[in-house]
Amino acid sequence: MQVAKDMVPINTVTKEGFKNMIRLLDKQYVMPSRNNFSEVAIPELYEKSKTQVETELSQVEYYAVTTDLWSSRTTEPYLSLTVHFINEDFHLKSLCLQTPFFSEDHTSENIATGMREALADWGLDKTPLICITDNAANMVKSDALKKWTRMQCFGHRLHLAVDGSLRPSNSVSESSPPAAGVQTGIPTQHVYSSQVVQYVEGEDSAYTTSSTTRSGSYPFSDSPLYSQTPPSSSSSYYEATTTSGSQVTPVTSQSVSVTTATGGGGSGYVLQSGYILGGGGNGGGGYSSHNTRAAPATVQWLCDNYEGAEGVSLPRCTLYCHYLLHCQDLKLEPVNAASFGKLIRSVFMGLRTRRLGTRGNSKYHYYGLRIKATSSLLRLMEDQQHLAMRQQPLSHKHRIKPVQKVEGMTNGISLGSGHQQGAGLNDISAQVQQYQQFLDASRALPEFPEINLQDRILPDGIVPEHITAFQQLYREHCEAILDVMVNLQLTLVETLWRTFWRFSENNAADTLSIHGESEDRLPKWCLVVLCKYEPVLHWTRGCDNTLYQALVEILIPDVLRPIPSVLTQAIRNFAKSLESWLTGAMMNIPEEMVRIKVVCAGSFAQTLRRYTSLNHLAQAARAVLQNTAQINQMLSDLNRVDFNNVQEQASWVCRCEDAVVQRLEQDFKQTLQQHNSLEQWASWLDAVVSQVLKPYHHSPDAFPKAAKLFLLRWSFYSSMVIRDLTLRSAASFGSFHLIRLLYDEYMYYLVEHRVAQAKGETPIAVMGEFASVGRCHNSSDPDKDEEEDDDEESDEECGEMTMPSNSAGLGEGEESLEPPVKLTRTDPQGLFNTTQ
Repeated sequence: MQVAKDMVPINTVTKEGFKNMIRLLDKQYVMPSRNNFSEVAIPELYEKSKTQVETELSQVEYYAVTTDLWSSRTTEPYLSLTVHFINEDFHLKSLCLQTPFFSEDHTSENIATGMREALADWGLDKTPLICITDNAANMVKSDALKKWTRMQCFGHRLHLAVDGSLRPSNSVSESSPPAAGVQTGIPTQHVYSSQVVQYVEGEDSAYTTSSTTRSGSYPFSDSPLYSQTPPSSSSSYYEATTTSGSQVTPVTSQSVSVTTATGGGGSGYVLQSGYILGGGGNGGGGYSSHNTRAAPATVQWLCDNYEGAEGVSLPRCTLYCHYLLHCQDLKLEPVNAASFGKLIRSVFMGLRTRRLGTRGNSKYHYYGLRIKATSSLLRLMEDQQHLAMRQQPLSHKHRIKPVQKVEGMTNGISLGSGHQQGAGLNDISAQVQQYQQFLDASRALPEFPEINLQDRILPDGIVPEHITAFQQLYREHCEAILDVMVNLQLTLVETLWRTFWRFSENNAADTLSIHGESEDRLPKWCLVVLCKYEPVLHWTRGCDNTLYQALVEILIPDVLRPIPSVLTQAIRNFAKSLESWLTGAMMNIPEEMVRIKVVCAGSFAQTLRRYTSLNHLAQAARAVLQNTAQINQMLSDLNRVDFNNVQEQASWVCRCEDAVVQRLEQDFKQTLQQHNSLEQWASWLDAVVSQVLKPYHHSPDAFPKAAKLFLLRWSFYSSMVIRDLTLRSAASFGSFHLIRLLYDEYMYYLVEHRVAQAKGETPIAVMGEFASVGRCHNSSDPDKDEEEDDDEESDEECGEMTMPSNSAGLGEGEESLEPPVKLTRTDPQGLFNTTQ
């Protein structure tokens, strides 16, 4: 009891002092061994206490829970669970049920699963009234996944408030630059003085260190962020003389107010709202106050042209080149690269650096910084990229020619608002050689068919030469998109769209002069008329599907091959921006063409998102499949699953053949036991799909239905297996859940390609059909469409999923609502039967 109550080590019973105390209390008492305590006494006490707690919890109807993640001194993670309830005597009780070792990653999904399993172990099947957690993102999201009502822990929140209030709020490291053009009524200024930061605030125009000034001094051991010599008196800020104390000169009324302060021989610049550019003193941080300078115009220039953003980076040398151009324009003397780097870090707090690029050709990048979409530097970056592409070796000439056309077409075209989302994509084009090895840059754009006029009459004013010109221009347009994608200049896609569709913000006629060559070949009014012509619309849809399928195969040639996270994030950001770019570029184009283009682009973007997610899952699963201990645990847990029970429960819905399910079960276990690689698992999944869909290869109409029905049944059956593992609290549940997610996604990928192959179309076109149907339904009466969908689904279900009648006494067309004990084997070659 003492070991459990006082939490003392079990080896206490072997120590002489404790033995002497026991002999003094009772000489006849024989001390049990430490093994008896660890293997018998404490487990018995645990079981007795657990039984009492379970009995008490069985009477609980409403309860709340608190949970948190803890770390031991050896940094081992633990997940605690405490329940709170009011018993029959109206006493509030709190019981810490468990704090088990939590080996999984601290993701919201794993935390939610762990909480559900913990409550199930203690017989608490009902959802708690409230779940109390801290404000960590994974905890908040786990409650959202469980659909529990969440309340933030008041004690944790109070601790944060007290801890934050005791911290000095005027630390230099916590200061931030003021927003441009914002004035504050009460200036707040920070001044260095012999390694002491003095905080001064007030309403008068001048502050001194007299006794009437309210101030506070806090020790500051870090070196100043930046130091410099005050410039001449002709500058836009004031210069203070050196004094023995600390002094602050009045702040000017400019949008970025700057003063100088000196103390102990050092000097510093103080911006309005307490932002410090520099400072120092004798023996401070070793920064020279005579050789470094930074004008307020430079700080304003940085704030106007750059901004912080997650997931993007900017080469350090590029930023310094921009700074040199800025100094040249304003006739300022530039500082060296190291001093400029300190200035950058003082303006953009928390900035990190990364070294990106191939060995021998890597460069330092500022991670978390990008050029603003409204900055003129963005256009300068694009011009430099065009210049770099023109200077490529002659072996790339077939890739360069369309890009040269891009440069000519983009002259004078202003970048749209879509660049604000995609501006962070520019940084990846600076490392083309590093990331091109993950692309299939050798793939060429397939030939487009001729426009089939279908014996339709041409629109008024349109002649066959206009049709030919549209085909040629659109082909060149698609080739240019392919080339900028191969060179990872993803943001140029919007510029190409705006150029081809003759985008003009004010729809002014003078902007057409920019597209002189295109106007000569196909006037804008002809382009608009053709965008309403049905054969042209049908041809454009086919060309877009062909182009986007080629782009998918270039960007992600193998969904299972590891892709750098930077490239994956760039592709996802590109996919996120596609539809907004396209709709913005086609602002003055007929709705018929816009609808077709947006559907195809949406299908392309969705495919990129799915494939990058599948690739991410594949890399996570690869680590699991390469871990021998995890594979052995998975195999052990899988052998405990009662597959007969799973089959009986799933047979009513899935109608899966016993022999086929048993064969798949044995193949899965055998493949798992052989510690096969991810690629070998992929081959096995491909063989399963081929075997199941083989009977339907000669029936193009039945093939898509059979494929979709197979996906539904595969998903349902695998969810039943996961359910059994969950109820058994399998130690490898997390690994199985990850593998299941990967296999479901890869099955979807395989079936998608098989359906496209059976229909003679591209996967992009197959997915685009459903997207087009969805947009048509959304644009009409939703209630009516819902009723029609229900009718259609009911008809299809009656035709495809009719259950065989195994019960006597049922009339024709009726079916039993009770699951059959065993299914009649009617299809030994497949997983399911489809009534034709």
